[in-house]
Amino acid sequence: MAERPDFGSREAEQAFKDVTAAMEPLTDEGARADVLGAYALAQSPATQNKVVEVIQQGPFPGTDQRTVNRLWFAVIIGLLDIGVLGAVLGFVLLMASKDASAAWAFAAAGVGGLVGLIAPSPLSSKGGTGTNG
Repeated sequence: MAERPDFGSREAEQAFKDVTAAMEPLTDEGARADVLGAYALAQSPATQNKVVEVIQQGPFPGTDQRTVNRLWFAVIIGLLDIGVLGAVLGFVLLMASKDASAAWAFAAAGVGGLVGLIAPSPLSSKGGTGTNG
């Protein structure tokens, strides 16, 4: 079970609950940002800072580096398994003169997931030949 975030005051905790309850049914990011902005302006600076700290902790507050590493390891091994399983299945179907297009798509999805983890973000300013940097 994750640690309960320390808000520092009942006011900050109530503000966080109000924000999350108001944002939950909204699917439009612009509307969610408007709700968050309205609540932020209505709170004291100390409460605003505490709510921001709690939000920045993410959904798993207090997660240690060992746990994060294990989760990333599981994601990478899972994507690798998908790629290898799809390639083997595609090869077996190809040898059996069957349609292997679905298996190749499965393998490509696994490899594409791995490449997506390795590739730099197009929005990052590191490297690349973009005009922004």
